[in-house]
Amino acid sequence: MFLSIPVFTVCCTLIMQYLEDVKKLPSISGGIEGTLLIIWCLRAFYELEVDDKTAIFQKATFWFILAFYSYYVIVTPFNCVFNILQEDPVYQPLSTKSFAIINSVANYLLYILCMIGLSCLKRTKYIQQSS
Repeated sequence: MFLSIPVFTVCCTLIMQYLEDVKKLPSISGGIEGTLLIIWCLRAFYELEVDDKTAIFQKATFWFILAFYSYYVIVTPFNCVFNILQEDPVYQPLSTKSFAIINSVANYLLYILCMIGLSCLKRTKYIQQSS
């Protein structure tokens, strides 16, 4: 997993320099990023250990993984086709509005799930200190 991060960074940088214009964001490198992060989140879900004492919904890691998984599942498909839709004059206004709405909803969901994770993390630390 630690090797995949530098390889991904190099690949996305090369794609943005030679295949797509940097000004055309979101681009295919964003699609690759989203797909890779979805795979990492699925792997993290699989490796998440459940104790008998606490439910999985009380673990902060579950909520952080769910936050990023949800965000990238919502945003990645639209980011991959956004530039294609922008080139067609018929779809340009609709795609711009849709992009703003989809990103806003995904960001709100990401922040809400991260706040739930932070509250679980704070609660876990408080319980450990009082024991």
